[in-house]
Amino acid sequence: MYSLEGEFIDFRKLGTEFQLCPHSVQDGISYREFGIAFNNNCDIDVTTYLRERNDVYFYELFLNDPAQQSFVEIPVVIDNFIDSSGNYPNRGS
Repeated sequence: MYSLEGEFIDFRKLGTEFQLCPHSVQDGISYREFGIAFNNNCDIDVTTYLRERNDVYFYELFLNDPAQQSFVEIPVVIDNFIDSSGNYPNRGS
């Protein structure tokens, strides 16, 4: 995990860091299980969120492979990213 300034902080096991929308306790458990399809939508004002929180981080995801004693990178595509021209550059990639 990295700070907003890009400084590496630490490797951590994920909990509910990616679940910013309100959810039940069961949802918080279920969406982390293998093979589960989970959809939860909400609107978050990023400006307000960043102003009110001091614990905002960037994450680079890895899968721990104990058999190989290594970490495997997990590619992530944010397909709803909109650039300054109004285009969706990650769609279809």
